[in-house]
Amino acid sequence: MVARSKLYAQLDSLEEELDERLIPHLEEAAKGKNEFIFCAKSFVSYVSLKKKADKVTAELIELCSEIFYMRDKLGEPLENTNAGRLCEYCEEWGKLVDRHRNSAQDMAIKFLKEIRP
Repeated sequence: MVARSKLYAQLDSLEEELDERLIPHLEEAAKGKNEFIFCAKSFVSYVSLKKKADKVTAELIELCSEIFYMRDKLGEPLENTNAGRLCEYCEEWGKLVDRHRNSAQDMAIKFLKEIRP
């Protein structure tokens, strides 16, 4: 039992770190200051876009991977988590058709509303 509580504490810490770093990053994009916020190498197929991948987002995706690992280890669902949603937004942006339909700014505003209704 003690081991599980330590794992949950670790998961909480990772999720708090993600939120602390993600929200300001989204706020900048919501102001129109980062059109490549959702550009992540693992979610785009075009080489030209991979070169424009956002470094902060790449770090956040790595953090998401740690969160996914911990959630899986604890048997916790991934749905409706900020980590899961960030990956979904990156995937959506990475699709050529969707990228033109939804600007990064609009997507950042939408994501912020999900986080802070």
